[in-house]
Amino acid sequence: MGWLSKGKALERFCALLDEVKIFLRSGKRAADHLVLIEDDEFMANVAFLADTFGHLNKLNLQLQGRGKTIVDIVEKLQSFTAKLALLDSDMSTGRLLHFNTLKTRAAGRVTGLMVEFIKQLRTNFASRLEELFCPKRHDCICA
Repeated sequence: MGWLSKGKALERFCALLDEVKIFLRSGKRAADHLVLIEDDEFMANVAFLADTFGHLNKLNLQLQGRGKTIVDIVEKLQSFTAKLALLDSDMSTGRLLHFNTLKTRAAGRVTGLMVEFIKQLRTNFASRLEELFCPKRHDCICA
């Protein structure tokens, strides 16, 4: 559950970035932090993580609550697996339709590390859920 709150904190941090910079400029001991926040590559990574955690947070919330059946949960997990393929394509092409914070706050600066992270997330997610989706079936949607 900790990553859920970290994702929200990153999202809020990115939303308040201009105010944070003003605050840091007013402090005498904040120069080191200001340098980091004004580093374009660092902030692109923060924006990317905010967007990525946002997608994971949404899934987490969809899986919670009373009255959820196993069918509902499997449906949400299958949907998210398909969404990861979309995110992979979105990141690889640099279109960033699903990475709004990265697109707006970091000028769409995509790194190889980001592309690889999404690919690895997709692979890890599919491998962990493979048996749930397609136990020993040849028409598996995970392939």
